[in-house]
Amino acid sequence: MKPRSTGKVSGIAQNWVAYTICRHILNEEDVNNSLIMIQPTLMSYTFDTAPQPVLLDSVSIKHDVVLLLDTFFHILIFHGELVAQWRKQGYQEQEGYENFRELLETPVADAQVNKFI
Repeated sequence: MKPRSTGKVSGIAQNWVAYTICRHILNEEDVNNSLIMIQPTLMSYTFDTAPQPVLLDSVSIKHDVVLLLDTFFHILIFHGELVAQWRKQGYQEQEGYENFRELLETPVADAQVNKFI
């Protein structure tokens, strides 16, 4: 019979270790970064509008948008279904599709400017 795990690391409860690490990280960062850790930011990029924050919810996922998620620890760039198809077909490399190329490049540039990537 396998012994039961006690859920402890070196005699300390795992949730206390996680709390202590999170508290340390929060204390080391400025307010803006701490807020991003608590409430990640989700930016939406479309052809029609300037980049704008959207709800961190599934309703923000649309076929014609690019989303930039910043959780402080990770950056994720999501391409909607239509955008992903166009990207795979190489429209961004063709003449006359400069606006599509810009739509793909803007979230990456924003992430780099903000030192995300």
